[in-house]
Order: sequence, then C-alpha cells, then structure tokens
Amino acid sequence: MRVYLRRLIWLCVGPMLLLGAWLAVHRIQSGLEQRQQAAERIVARLALLSDQMLDSRIGGLVMMAQGVEPSVSLGQLRRLGESYARGFGSHVLLADAEGRVLLNSRLPQEVLQPALPRPAAMDTVLHALRDARPVVGNQFLGPIAGLPIVMVAVPMPEQPGLPPRALLTTIEARQFQPLLDRLLLPAGWSLELRDAAGGVVARRGEPIGDDGGWRRHAPLQRVGWEAVARMPPKVLYDAVLAEALPLVAGILGATLIGVLGGTLAGRRLGRDVGSLAAPAGSPDAVSRVAEIAAVRRLLDDAAARRRASEDALRRSQIEAQQLMQDALSARARAEAANASLRELSLAVEQSSSSILITDAEGRIQYVNRAFLAHTGYTREEVIGSTPALVHSESTPASTIDSLWRTLQAGETWRGEFINRRKDGTEFVESAVITPLRREDGRVTHYVAVNEDVTDRRRLERELDGHRHHLEMLVASRTAELEAAREQADAANQAKSAFLANMSHEIRTPLNAILGFTHLLRRDAHDPVAAERLARVDGAAQHLLVLLNDILDLSKIEAGRLELHEHDFSLRELVQRCTAQIAERAAAKSLRLQVDVGDVPDALHGDAMRLSQSLLNPLSNAVKFTERGGVSLEVRLLEREGKSMKLEFAVADTGIGIEPGKREQLFTAFAQGDASMARRFGGTGLGLAITRRLATLMGGDVGVDSGPGEGSRFWFSVRLSAGVPVAAAGPAPLDGEAELRQRFAGARVLLAEDNPVNQDVGRELLEMAGLQVDVADDGQAAAALAARGDYAVILMDMQMPGVDGLEATRRIRALAAHAATPIIAMTANAFGEDRRACLAAGMDDHVAKPVEPAQLYTVLLNWLGRRAARRG
Repeated sequence: MRVYLRRLIWLCVGPMLLLGAWLAVHRIQSGLEQRQQAAERIVARLALLSDQMLDSRIGGLVMMAQGVEPSVSLGQLRRLGESYARGFGSHVLLADAEGRVLLNSRLPQEVLQPALPRPAAMDTVLHALRDARPVVGNQFLGPIAGLPIVMVAVPMPEQPGLPPRALLTTIEARQFQPLLDRLLLPAGWSLELRDAAGGVVARRGEPIGDDGGWRRHAPLQRVGWEAVARMPPKVLYDAVLAEALPLVAGILGATLIGVLGGTLAGRRLGRDVGSLAAPAGSPDAVSRVAEIAAVRRLLDDAAARRRASEDALRRSQIEAQQLMQDALSARARAEAANASLRELSLAVEQSSSSILITDAEGRIQYVNRAFLAHTGYTREEVIGSTPALVHSESTPASTIDSLWRTLQAGETWRGEFINRRKDGTEFVESAVITPLRREDGRVTHYVAVNEDVTDRRRLERELDGHRHHLEMLVASRTAELEAAREQADAANQAKSAFLANMSHEIRTPLNAILGFTHLLRRDAHDPVAAERLARVDGAAQHLLVLLNDILDLSKIEAGRLELHEHDFSLRELVQRCTAQIAERAAAKSLRLQVDVGDVPDALHGDAMRLSQSLLNPLSNAVKFTERGGVSLEVRLLEREGKSMKLEFAVADTGIGIEPGKREQLFTAFAQGDASMARRFGGTGLGLAITRRLATLMGGDVGVDSGPGEGSRFWFSVRLSAGVPVAAAGPAPLDGEAELRQRFAGARVLLAEDNPVNQDVGRELLEMAGLQVDVADDGQAAAALAARGDYAVILMDMQMPGVDGLEATRRIRALAAHAATPIIAMTANAFGEDRRACLAAGMDDHVAKPVEPAQLYTVLLNWLGRRAARRG
C-alpha cells in the first residue's frame, strides 16, 4: 500500500515539476530576449542621434560651400564662418590640398595661420577632395588645446584658376557625450561610440574590452562609425539568477511540500487500513475515518488545481493558434502590399521622365534609370548627394529661392531648371516637385518628376527669333517711312517721349523689386537669406544707377540737362562721396586718402551733378585697384572775383592704362580694354558722363596713366563762392518708428493702378502705423477723397482713364481737401514731370523706385506741417 501511494504521489507531482521547469527556462529566455532588444534599441538610438548631429554640421558646411559665389572675398567668407560658429559652436577653416589654412573664422586674417595637423586632419581633407563629397575623419588630439576632436571636411566647388579647397570644422569628442548621457542605460552596462579606426569617441560605463560578456553593435549611416553596448558576464549571470531563482525555489518548495504531505497521508492511511484486521476491541481497531476523508479532500483539491492548470494551458494553446493565424493573415497582406509596391517600383523605374526622391534635408535617396540616362551619372555617384550635383550656374538664383519657399510652405512647386550633365553639357528640364508627408503632417521626403524640354525650348526660341525678326523688319520699314515724313523737331520729341516712357516702364517694376526686397530684408532672420536679399537689392540699385546714367547721357546729348545751382559745403560733399566707396575700399584693404587743402568750403553750384562727376572716377579707382590705395585731391587752379576753377584728381595704384586706349575711356559705352567688361563689369558710361558734366560746368577731363603704374583721373569745373550753409540736422534714425509714434492711425489715400506697387505701397505705409485706402485710378481717387478725410494723398501720374494730374485738380476743387498734402509718387522722374505735378496742385514729388527712408521723411514733413496748421 505504501509503495502504491509513493508511486501515486510522484505520478501527480512529476508533471507539475516538469511544467515548472519549462516555465523557468521560458522565463529566462524571455528575460534574455528583452535585454537583447533593449541593447539593440540603445545602440540604434545612439547611432541615429550621432548621424543627426553629424548631418546638421555637414549640412551647414555644404550649404555654406555651395552658396558661396566665385567672387566672394575672404572677409565675406569669414562672416559666413562666424555665423556657422554661432549656430554650431565650432569655428570654420578654409584649407587647400597642401594643408595650408587660408582662413580661420576664430583667428584674425593678419595672424599667421598654422598648418593642418598631419596625418589625421590632412587625411580627412585629401579624402574629401579626392571623392568630391563630405568626409568625417577619425578622432585625434587637437594641436592647441590637446583635446580629442573630430575633423569634418566639405569640398568647395571648383573654380578656374584656384587650387582645390575644402571647408573644415572641428567637433570636440566631448560634444558627443550628451548623446550617450540622455539614453536610459541599465545599471552595470557599458556604452561606447567608436570611430572608423576603433577609437572611442565617447563612453558611458566601464571600458568595453575583449574579456567576454554579451554585446550589440549598430553602424552609423553617415560615416563608418559604430555604437557598441555591452553587458558584463557578472551582470548577465545576476540577471539570469534574479529571473530563475524565485521560480525554481517556488517549484522545489511546492514539490517538497507535496511529497512530504503525500508520505504522511500514506502512513496515516496505512494505519487506518491496518485497523480493519486488528482484533475487535483492541486499541488498534479504532479507525480514524475523518483523516481519510480529509486526505481525499486534499486529493480532490489537487486534482481541481491540475484541471485548472490544464484548462489554462489549453486556453494558451488556443490563443497561440489565433496569434499564428493573425500573423499568417498579416503576412499575406504584407505580401500583397509588396506586390503592389513592386508594380509601382517597376512603373517608376521604367518611366521616361527623370524621377528622384530626396529626404527632408535634400539628400538624394532614389533615382530611376531615366535620370541616370539623362545626366550620365551612375547611381553610386548620385545617392547621398544633393540635386545641386546636376544644377548649372545658368539657373537663376530666384528660381532656387522660389523652389525652397514653395516647398517650405508645404506646396507643390513647378518650374524649369538649366541642369548640367556629367560631361558638362547643359539641358533644360521642366520639374514638378512635391513634398511627402506623414500622418502627423511632417514632411519626410520630396519627389521630383523632371522632363527634358531642351529641344522644345530651342524650337520656341527659333520661332520667337523668326517672329521677332519679322516684327523688326516691319518696325524698321515703318520707322523709315515715318522718319521721311517727320522733321528733326518731331524726332526729338519722339525720343524724349520714348525716354520718359522707358524710364516709367523700368522704374515701375524696379519699385516693386526694391520695395519687396526691403520688406523681406526687414523680416529676414537667416544670415544666408539676408545676404542674398542684400545682393538682390545691390543688383537692383546697380540697374537703377545704369538707368539714370543712360537718361542723363541722353539728356546731355539732347541739350536738355539743366544745372540746379545752390550753396553747398565742399567738405561735406567730399565726405558723402568718399563714404559711399569706403566700405568697398575697406573690403579690399585699400588706403583711402583725401586732401582738400585750402580750397574754400562755401561754394555755389550744382552739388548733385558735381557729386555724380566725382563718384564715377572714385568707383573706378576702387574697382581696378587690388592693393595699395586711392587718394582724392582738390586744388584751386584759378580765381577771379567770386568765380573759381577747381580741379578734382583721383589717383590709384591699380592696373593702369595703355597710352593708345586713354582717349576712348571718355567715350560712351567704351572701356580701355574689351576684356575689362568681362573681368570687372561696367557699361563705360561713368567717365563719359563725367566728361559731359565737366564741360557743362565749364571745365575739362583727363587721365595720366601707364600699364601697371596706376592711374590719375582729373576733371575741372567752374564754381562760384557761396554762402556758408548750416550743417544739416540729424535725420531721424528710424522714420518708420517716428511716423508710428507721432502719426499712428492717420488715414492715407494711395492712388496707384499697378497691383504689385499697390501691395508695396500699402505694406510700407501700414508698417509705419498708417491706415491706407487704395484707388485703382484717378476717378476712384477723386471719389474716395470726396467721401473721406485724409491726412495725406499719394498720387501716381500715369493711370488709366483719369490720370494723376486731372485727379489732383478735381481733389483740389473739393473744399475739404484744398490744403490736404498731395504727393506725387510716380515713375515719371524727369524735371518736367515734377513741374507738371506741382502745376497741377501737388505739394511734393517722390520718384520711383521709392526709397522707404525718403518716403518716410517726406511724409513726416507734410504730416508735421498739417499738424502745425491745425494746432
């Protein structure tokens, strides 16, 4: 009976013991898998953070390198490097393939620049120049502070006549440490970031050696670095013991209790069964049946627990089967999605249009075969670079600016690029670029679909050329017939009208360009965008100067230029002129000297035309001088009573002029050498205008020069002694702010028919706190004036229907506006236009393109007068 009970006890306890052992092993395996997954997440997160940090540094250097114009000076490049240092906390260097440092944004230019450390830094530079792509080097000790640093090199675009160069920046190894510190690392684990040579850039925990233990690796995408995590053997064993010991102890304890209880119960049951054979009445015949029943209840309870365990096991099996079915269904759906994706991929790959996909930073991640066939590049050369690889300098900068503004606004951009194949040939592509978004709205990629339209555009240009040629033939024949009928006087009038119209038509869009550029520069916070807007403003200002020069030359040749003489200060005039070239001279490190001598300061003459005559040789001297200096000398040649003859001489140490080419310098649209126009730019109008203005003012011009010996340009004028003029009071530092402070809320009527100039005028006025009503023509302006009370009225001259002159007459006829200031704001900028405006009843004249500071000054003047009259 006892043997049977022992077998029965082990038959019941054995399966439970095996099930507990299986559960213990399963729990240990689950714990190990969880730790492996945790380690993989940690190293993957560290690799991602490191990639993002390196990408931001490389992206800043790439934008700086590709945004630099060929003619940029080291001073401008230094300012860009200082902007980069403010953003990333590390300075920028410019070095060549020999290791010479050409620029260090941390050190002044005049300080001797130390060479790059060898071989660590030089290997990085040579690698970047050889592969023509950004390169991140391995860790080395900095030569100055002795701290571990990492060098980043980005190749500069190749420029004719210059050796290969690269932009460099350094990252201290300790700057990677916060990336490790922010990660949740279990106790006892170690985490390292290693460079391509295996050097430890940053570490958290104990060093990771070759002494065993369990580890995980994750490579970086940008460079050949890796992130490594390690769990030491002791930590691994402690974790296994912590997982297994409680469960094993519980299983053993339950087994011992079951065996002990079964043994005791068997003994007691044997005694009860043996009592049946005992003689009646003997003490051994007493049976404790209650104990047998209690044992039976214990067995029943054990059986119930066993059934519950079996039921739970069956439910687990059913759930596992359901999970398996769900996994199979998900796999089927994934395979169907992959099939659809393969079909879409084949359609994209076989498309005749060039298709490329970039990430949110503009790095190319995919191109189809049509793109490779059109550009001549291989897929390995393209992947990881930016679309700038195929961009040509022939693509206008405004196109690139428009592209990024549209994409940053989350919209689809359509336009054309002039791109360049690998062999250097250019082609025109029509592009549609669309941002791709996630469900949360964040842009993750950009898709560009391009079509080669070179042949189409060539045919269109040929058709336009034929059409233009026919139009020119018709216009030429018509002009010849008209010239035969017209007299010389009518021809002069036609020329004057043409000049006035061309002035108006050019100044109108220039007003929009300069106005919007001013508004954009006012709100721009990005240094790169601000610099580009400054270049746009400089180009527009240059175009305005060219327009004024051509008009002035035409007026002089037609005998219609009038001198407006008044008293002025010679020294103040000279100071204004030299101030306009001082910045350009300082950028080239040129000395600027001025000597007025004992020439009287108070003079009488046309100060504006005298300044114009003086600025032309001053600007040329700075343009054609690379080293040395520029000097200005004013001498009194002769004096008779109040009449004086002065000579203004500008000398430089520039390239000089050959003797046979001196005279043609003063001819319109000519230069001493045709190649100068290509090297230095210019129209050849400046000195021609100076010569004609000097002749009008009773003087002459000349030049003394030789090749390589510099030049001395001089001109003489006749002026009269004048009355000393009071120094001009300080202009408001901010006319816009003063308008807003003194006259905020004042109503202004703007009469303007051009929608773009309406927007420019409205924004300039509303920024100064003024309320603006806009009229599209003169009739609408007169109607608004009849109904409203305006503090000032800005009136264009040329408008459809009722022009500005007639509208002014109608407004002046209204009693409420008999004294309202009316200011002409028009592209009609000739003197006769100003006189016509004043004759029609206007109070002042502001020519387009409008200079915001000048507009605010005029408004302050007339609003102040109006307030004084009412007070």
